Amino acid sequence: MIPLIVSNILAYFVMIAANTINWPIESQVNQYYFNDAEKIIKSMPNLEVVGITGSYGKTSTKHMLETVLSSQFNVLMTPESYNTKMGVTKTIRTMLKPITKSSLQKWALSKSMIFRKSVS
Repeated sequence: MIPLIVSNILAYFVMIAANTINWPIESQVNQYYFNDAEKIIKSMPNLEVVGITGSYGKTSTKHMLETVLSSQFNVLMTPESYNTKMGVTKTIRTMLKPITKSSLQKWALSKSMIFRKSVS
């Protein structure tokens, strides 16, 4: 019984030591990914971003907005409940693609058509 208690206590302290040693390394790796995502976002000056905040219903609202907006716009939605800084960073780095000239022209055309419809 005593060796089991001692081994559990030792395992606890080994885990604490490993996390303490790993934390600065993990922070640097995360910061690299955050900076990379920030560069990607800054390279797209015409990018429109919609943020959804609140206590309840964020994921449902996100899905409804994506459905409505994707009929007229090129939309990227974070998958599942990726609503943390690292989840959004992963989405930006893996799924956000630059808008090509032809898709930008299609987007501008659809945007001007929406504007004309709403004005008249």
